[in-house]
Amino acid sequence: MRKNEGKTLFIILNLIISIVAFSFLISLNSEIVSGLKNGDTQVIDGQTKVYNNGVWQPLNLVSNPQPNTLTPAATSIVGGTVAAKVYKSTVENAFEATLSDGSRLSIAKGTVFTRVEGTELYKATIGGTERTFTAGQYNDFLSKGFISKESLEGAPTSSIWPLGLSTGNLGWDYIIQGAIHGAIVFGVVQLLGNLLGLEKGVTNAISGGAAAGLFAGETTYGIVRGFMGKSVANANMWGFGVGIVVGLLVAQYLYTEESQETVNFECLPWEAPTKGENCEKCNTELYPCSEYRCKALGQACEIVNAGTKEERCVWVNPKDVNSPIIQPLKDALTRDHRYDPNNAIRPPDRGVKIVYSKSSDGCVKAFTPLEFGVMLNEPSQCKIDYNRTDTFDQMVYYLGDNFYRYNHTEQLSLPGPTQLEKNAPELKNDGTYNLYVRCKDKNGNENNDLFVFTFCVEKGPDVTPPEIVSTSIANGMPVQYGLNSTEIEVYVNEPSECKWSKSDIDYNEMENTMACSQNIWEMNNQMLYKCKTTLIGLQDRTANDFFFKCRDQPWLQVESPSDRNTNLQSYKFTLKGSQPLTISSTSPNGTISGNSNVVPVYLEVETDNGQNYGDAFCSYSLTQNEKDYIKMYETSTNKHRQRLDLSSGTYTYYIQCVDLGGNAARTSISFNVEVDTSAPVVSRVYKEGSKLKIITNEKSSCSYSNNQEKQCNFAIAEGTNMPYANSTEHFAEWASKTFYIKCQDNAGRQPLPNECSIVVNPKN
Repeated sequence: MRKNEGKTLFIILNLIISIVAFSFLISLNSEIVSGLKNGDTQVIDGQTKVYNNGVWQPLNLVSNPQPNTLTPAATSIVGGTVAAKVYKSTVENAFEATLSDGSRLSIAKGTVFTRVEGTELYKATIGGTERTFTAGQYNDFLSKGFISKESLEGAPTSSIWPLGLSTGNLGWDYIIQGAIHGAIVFGVVQLLGNLLGLEKGVTNAISGGAAAGLFAGETTYGIVRGFMGKSVANANMWGFGVGIVVGLLVAQYLYTEESQETVNFECLPWEAPTKGENCEKCNTELYPCSEYRCKALGQACEIVNAGTKEERCVWVNPKDVNSPIIQPLKDALTRDHRYDPNNAIRPPDRGVKIVYSKSSDGCVKAFTPLEFGVMLNEPSQCKIDYNRTDTFDQMVYYLGDNFYRYNHTEQLSLPGPTQLEKNAPELKNDGTYNLYVRCKDKNGNENNDLFVFTFCVEKGPDVTPPEIVSTSIANGMPVQYGLNSTEIEVYVNEPSECKWSKSDIDYNEMENTMACSQNIWEMNNQMLYKCKTTLIGLQDRTANDFFFKCRDQPWLQVESPSDRNTNLQSYKFTLKGSQPLTISSTSPNGTISGNSNVVPVYLEVETDNGQNYGDAFCSYSLTQNEKDYIKMYETSTNKHRQRLDLSSGTYTYYIQCVDLGGNAARTSISFNVEVDTSAPVVSRVYKEGSKLKIITNEKSSCSYSNNQEKQCNFAIAEGTNMPYANSTEHFAEWASKTFYIKCQDNAGRQPLPNECSIVVNPKN
């Protein structure tokens, strides 16, 4: 549970209890109103009247009841006039009732009560005599269970809930009443919550819990009292209990607490684990070990004896327990700055002070990019932080990137104390910064001591206009053909207000305003401030020029522009309009043959137009699904190539090419792969003039030998060549000798070393 959530939830639950209890009790027929009790009588205007639910009603029967001699089983008021006092009877299947005139009746269960049309009265035959009863008296009999609903002829009228509606039954009345009251309470609490500015989660919890609790309570009351015939006290107890429990559960379920947090994500290259305990896993015979696979098992894994039978992946320097040695990198330091020894740093920490040579106090200028770095005695990762930490992993920022390098650099720009005091007085800073650096090598050894860069930022007023450091789209980049507008982010070295125009004009005359970060604390990881806008009016096949200008210190009054610094020179930004990218040629096609189980096939694509005469990046896929495309090995120019080793079959590859402007072109390449492992066969041999002529079943090269001792045991290159190569027709001078002839096709397929394609004996 988050901070203060328990306290908030406790308050909500108390509000739910209060609302449900108050609403539930108000909705029921209270026995005490304004100090008067239902059933109290009083003479008003010369007429005896009885008090019932806040209304004085005429007493229809005798108004001076006699004292009861028996203990009442129950007493209730359910609309109409004074109800009867009902007693359990000694007579089976009957009950006794004392009416308000003092008379007592014995009423048999199942007695039929009939409503007198046009009145609130009911009549029934009791002991052979027809008697008349009020609605209150009848409802009292009914609610105690002494008579049944089926005894009624003509539905009773009830007015226990607003709008004058009635179901004719006490239980259903309270169920419907609970639904209406719940809806009303839900709407009222929602309205009040919005007016009072409560959080949405709190408002929903209170309104939902109160509505559900009120509906559940009144429904339970109606069931217990109307359907089960229990007393008012029992119905009240059950209704109130169920209402509170349901209200609390619903409120707990609906309650949510919303909060906003700023989260920064860094997209960094994947890195292998430190050390090298798993290096030997690469040396199994099951998987051939490669340099990539070896180094992926650990930062300290390397290939030794490369290219020999003893090539292995090993843990280099496993006994290394020394942390990297950190020194300041002079070549990285911004011009006109220097490193001075810093004797103020307490051991074991070490460090230097960065001094600006052109400043009298040595302080760097506020909001001016400052670059510095470290050099190490071994490749390591480095991190930097504004706070002193105990371990490498506790530090927030990588110094430059997360690669293992000998040198690491960092660039940042920081506000001075004057800007902090005006814009963020809660950030206490006197203009002096300490940046702590710690590094870790491939074996996981990290510095226990910190290397500290100390410098101060000038305290004087800011007299330098903002500087646009970079943009989310590189300046001079092409844009997609047909694109009319594009979003862009501009990164400024200090909080600013920025504008843009297609003309190089004064800041005040520029037509378009950017949405900029204007507070000191809204910097990104590069200590820069973002301005966002949409550039419109892009045109194809031409350079689209835009001009940006910014004005600093947005926290100052607009009426005092003279106190703010504005760019006099525009930042010119260009997007190059492009044309559609096309694919001018593809290969292979037809059938590609080979003499092994797999045949090397080269996919070749040539692109044209688009950006820079067809320069693009091409990918290939067998499925045409976007996620399955693989970048071709040779690409990024207008010619693209990828080697594939394929077995026999028919193939279709889908090609997708995209240039820097986002223009895309697609095509497909279809071809067959045929694996032929047979050497050429001589299909005919005969004499043609003075020549011996043979014909092969495929294009090939042939040679012969007449050596009777070696016979077929010779290499084709050692034999006498038979014109013509790469042909199906081959010739030799006719002679009365035996010709041992060997042929090979273009894929190098030929007979075994001691076999011939054919042996020809001209004598025969």
